[in-house]
Amino acid sequence: MRVHTDLLPDTLVSETRLPRPFINQTIRQMKAAGRISAGRPFAPPLTARDIARLVLALSAASPGTAVNHERDVGRLAISEGAGPPAVEAAIVSLINAPPTSGQIAIASSFVEIRSPELAAFGSLPAGANTFFVIPIAAVQAIARTLLTKENQHV
Repeated sequence: MRVHTDLLPDTLVSETRLPRPFINQTIRQMKAAGRISAGRPFAPPLTARDIARLVLALSAASPGTAVNHERDVGRLAISEGAGPPAVEAAIVSLINAPPTSGQIAIASSFVEIRSPELAAFGSLPAGANTFFVIPIAAVQAIARTLLTKENQHV
C-alpha cells in the first residue's frame, strides 16, 4: 500500500498546523534531495526514518533550507540524557515506542526531546534561525496514519 499523494501533506498540515504550501514545498525539496522515499508514479511506502526526517525538515525556517537543516539537526549528537546517539535516531525510536507524552523542541540554539523516558539535548549549527515545537503524540499520530504495518519497524 502506498501513501496517497494528498494523505502525506494533509496529515502533516493536520498535526503540525503549518501552512500547506510550506509543507508541500518542503516535501518536494526532501524528495528531490533523496532524503525521503520518492518514486514515479508513486513513492514507495514511507518509513519511520522518513517521518523523522520530515519532522526535522518542517522545523526549518524555509523550505529552501529544509534539506540542509534536516541533515544538520538529525546528525546532532545527544549531549545529555539517555537514548539513541543522534536526534534523528531518537525521533525514530519515539515513533516506534508505545504512545508517550512529551515534546520535541527545536530552536536556534538547541534541540530538546523531552519525554518521561528521554531527555536529549544538542546544539544547532551557527546561523540556524528557527523555533519549532511538536508534541511527541503528534509525531506518533503522523506515523500511525502514514506508515503501513509492514514498515512501522523499519
